[in-house]
Amino acid sequence: GRHEIRPIEFKPSPRIGLAYSINEKTVIRASYGVFYGVPYAGATRAFTGGAFQSTTPWVATVDGIHPNALMSNPFPTGYVYPPGSSQGLLSTIGLDLNSAYPSSLKTMYNQQWNFSIQRSLMSNSMLQVAYVGNKGTHLAWGGGNMNMLRPEQVASYGSRLLDTVPNPFFGVVPTGTLAQATIQYGQLVRPFPLWGAVVQNGMAIGNSEYEALQVSFNKRFTSGVSLIAGYTWAKLMSDISDGTWAGGGAGNIRSFYCVRCEHSNGAYDVPHRFTLSAVGELPFGKGKHFGTSWNRITDTILGGWQANGILTLASGVPLAFSTANNTSYSFGGGQHPDVVGNPVLSSGKSIYSWFNTAAFAQPADFTFGNLSRTYTGVRADRLRNLDFSLFKNFTITEKFRLQFRAETFNLTNTPVFGTPGTTVNGVNFGVITGQSNPPRNLQLALKLLF
Repeated sequence: GRHEIRPIEFKPSPRIGLAYSINEKTVIRASYGVFYGVPYAGATRAFTGGAFQSTTPWVATVDGIHPNALMSNPFPTGYVYPPGSSQGLLSTIGLDLNSAYPSSLKTMYNQQWNFSIQRSLMSNSMLQVAYVGNKGTHLAWGGGNMNMLRPEQVASYGSRLLDTVPNPFFGVVPTGTLAQATIQYGQLVRPFPLWGAVVQNGMAIGNSEYEALQVSFNKRFTSGVSLIAGYTWAKLMSDISDGTWAGGGAGNIRSFYCVRCEHSNGAYDVPHRFTLSAVGELPFGKGKHFGTSWNRITDTILGGWQANGILTLASGVPLAFSTANNTSYSFGGGQHPDVVGNPVLSSGKSIYSWFNTAAFAQPADFTFGNLSRTYTGVRADRLRNLDFSLFKNFTITEKFRLQFRAETFNLTNTPVFGTPGTTVNGVNFGVITGQSNPPRNLQLALKLLF
């Protein structure tokens, strides 16, 4: 094979931050920065696939009807052995290329910025209002099939793509579908007809945008009480990158030739999120409102307790719908359902009917569907959770303290339902069959501090 050594490319990473005090109670802050990641196929990535490993496919049938292999001899043409670099550009012909490198490997980066106003309202308390943004560029896509047909080809050829025709590569390709005497016509009009899937490895074409209004209130520990409240109103948009690298799981990419067509809400887009955490000393015991005159034994048992709570409320994430069968016949492209009605049920949703299933339909053959990659008209169940705990410290000696902790997670035992079935005409389409959060959990602990 051919090895290419590329020089290290240094990119500027500007950072700027500003802070201005309007008066003794009000401060304005702003910042901007560019942060670079590591290319998907960077120095830490080694490639051992392609011509340096082999798989012998079992071709059970060519046309889906007539058998081509027998159980007594499933590999009539023999086994495929790794050819290495002996075949040059003909390496792995007839098979899939699962690590085809794109012509350029760009470095992913994101831009982050924020603007905030902080205001002291009263003693030991602060209100902050902030605008936060993040723009991801050149995000890696590790799953696009460069050997799929163009959408205009699918529309033009139609059912002709499925016709069985004489294979011009018969006798040239040693194994696989392309080694048969006949083949589907669609294979012959693919960009790389001598191969199956040609999956690019780390094409840097993804984009994401995040913007949020963040409001927080912080009251520091006074009179035995500390309080932090926060609210975020946000929107996350992306095309392919809903994960660390390839971002799978958030709807199929329909066409390698128009990734931007998949630009929609991110798989973990949460428009509203509210959190409230509080820490408070209970008013019982020596020096408190109740129990000042308690004796030592009573005060040891009932006095000096601390209560803690965290409340979280959040919107559900978007849903990603799919079809049970891909009838685009694009030889590598994905397919989304068609929206033919209003998915929102006028009678309200339940775990047995989360949305109007009649609003989604299997698209016509040789089409890609009109639904976006993710859909926000209906979302997964919202989050509602309350964690609560009680702490008590016992002084043993000057250096040793014993802490008793009683903690409960999901105090109210409120279920957060799992994602409903989103495969059109599937068995559980529109039905929720599980719970995404754990039930109430109680735990007691003793902690020795020294």
